[in-house]
Amino acid sequence: MIIHPISPVFDRDSRVLILGSFPSVKSREAGFFYGHPQNRFWKVTAAVFGEDVPRTIEEKRAFLLRNRVAVWDVIHSCEIEGSSDASIRNVVANDLRVILDTATIEAIYVNGKTALRYYERYIQPTIHRPATCLPSTSPANAAWNTERLVSEWKCIKERKMELWDLFDSDRKPLGRTHVRGEAFAEGEYYVWVEAWIRNSKGEFLIQKRHPAKKNGNLWEFVGGGTLAGETTRQSAVREVAEETGISAAEQEFTFFATYRNKNYFGDLYLLRRDVDIKDIVLQPGEGIDARWAAEEDILRLMETGEFVPSVGIRFTRYRDTVRQLR
Repeated sequence: MIIHPISPVFDRDSRVLILGSFPSVKSREAGFFYGHPQNRFWKVTAAVFGEDVPRTIEEKRAFLLRNRVAVWDVIHSCEIEGSSDASIRNVVANDLRVILDTATIEAIYVNGKTALRYYERYIQPTIHRPATCLPSTSPANAAWNTERLVSEWKCIKERKMELWDLFDSDRKPLGRTHVRGEAFAEGEYYVWVEAWIRNSKGEFLIQKRHPAKKNGNLWEFVGGGTLAGETTRQSAVREVAEETGISAAEQEFTFFATYRNKNYFGDLYLLRRDVDIKDIVLQPGEGIDARWAAEEDILRLMETGEFVPSVGIRFTRYRDTVRQLR
């Protein structure tokens, strides 16, 4: 049985708590978190907060506290072979109250799926707080390059979780929320909104997704999950402002279709607006390019595989409906 040898890093000003599973051999030898030279935790978090990568333990501790980040691990003690997560047995969890009773933690994140699995099994049932799973910074997670990790980890700087209201298959509220990034239970649905912005020429504003995102480098319309407490019209206003910089009132959005997918309902809105493309302000980490595209341009992008497939399907399904809204 190995007991966790590293004390948690936090103070009363900490607002975000990041939990790993159990320190690796290198971390145990170094006496501090993420001590393996190939682990990208310090590189990624430094990029998120716009700072130089801390090198010494003192620099790392100061960096975390300065940015109001607390760090610990889920497991207090266990049997483990080397650094192998797969070998972990006889787990005893850390008591997070030492942190939660001192600091006002606004969001809890776990570094990778192993940490999430043990968190949900041993900690969540006692403190009744969900954790958002971030992609692991471990070198074993080779599918995620550093740029892509930074894009996903930027949420720790915002110090908030994205919550969605949950509905049943008839779109009746279930009275509870879902944390973005967690798995959905059977019969749970959230609501998605998509905004088609069309100018007086009949062209549509499309944006190219950031390469680090799912369907990266493909074109799509503006859209996103509807936050807890929002109407989809309010969500459309927010998403358009966040992703393009275009400010519009709720009454300017015309609802034209709704549909149901695997685990979400989608509401589609049309916004009529003439905007010079140079005035579009793309959201960092979301879009990398924007353009006005005629219907035939969008169909061509679909044929060449340059348009997000699901969005392309909706375009072919509902474009005749939108034509009637001219």
